Amino acid sequence: MLSGVDNIDEISEVNKEEAQALKVLLNSEEVNNFLSQAEVAAKGGSLEWDIVSKTAYIYYYRTYFQKEEEKGDEIEKAIEWLARALNINPLHVDLTMKYADMVAANGEDGTAVTILERLVLRPEAPVLVTKWLGYYLLFLSNREKDAIHYSEDFLTHFPEDADARFNIACGYAQLYCDELTAQRKSSNRESDNRRKALEFLREGLMRDPDFTATARVEWTKKGESLDRKSTRLNSSHLGI
Repeated sequence: MLSGVDNIDEISEVNKEEAQALKVLLNSEEVNNFLSQAEVAAKGGSLEWDIVSKTAYIYYYRTYFQKEEEKGDEIEKAIEWLARALNINPLHVDLTMKYADMVAANGEDGTAVTILERLVLRPEAPVLVTKWLGYYLLFLSNREKDAIHYSEDFLTHFPEDADARFNIACGYAQLYCDELTAQRKSSNRESDNRRKALEFLREGLMRDPDFTATARVEWTKKGESLDRKSTRLNSSHLGI
């Protein structure tokens, strides 16, 4: 089960009952006992790959079912075990991506981007890495154009994807915000960045109309996703 689920939203968005079942399983007594035994074994300094990788996956997926105020400890555990797994198998692509995701969740977007930009150069890296870069680069100053480039690259492989379009829209909107700041204007309806932001947002909503409410409520707040210091989009737009 753990090695077969790459996208937590494939469960949580499509089948709520299955998501609840996974949450119960990940926090079950059996799993907690397994984690306790792994922690004890880790202190002894000798762990097999199978145990380390499974523990890393468990902590990783558990972060997605924690309340916001309780995520911190789970994220730290996930980072600890993912790092331990990568110490054993540094070329493991999936765990490298998940490690980058948790590092970003811990507030280190720059480090996450560095990890993913190294990974994307490897021939075995999945196309999904470009989608993640198109997302995480939005949180770094002056990297919007790179973010847009990676998202456009992803769309050449998956042309119907809505999430990459939302990320492109966010990138152009952030460029538009920077443009207004530089021009000391409150709006500019002739802006190419504004036009492209709305264009990609419209295309994304055509493919994912359920995101309309989020776009209307969250993306229109100052300081939210379309502003320079954006908050994170919903995790479904990463494809985690």
